[in-house]
Amino acid sequence: MNIQDALLHMIDSSGKSRSLVSTELGKTRNYIASSVKQSANRGTLWNPYSDTLASIAKLCGYKVVLKGHGEEIELD
Repeated sequence: MNIQDALLHMIDSSGKSRSLVSTELGKTRNYIASSVKQSANRGTLWNPYSDTLASIAKLCGYKVVLKGHGEEIELD
């Protein structure tokens, strides 16, 4: 699953609207929708910074975990 699909899945699974998650991030209410649309217009996927990814995950009841070499690192 790519990052954009994972983000949209987390938001949809949380039961929150994209505009609510945007405002909870401290962004404009159309931040997520605009980011996805702008990426689509460029023919790319929305790929936010890791801190934004981790914040959205947390707001939606998820966490970002990196796994490798027998250890896990959770991003805040």
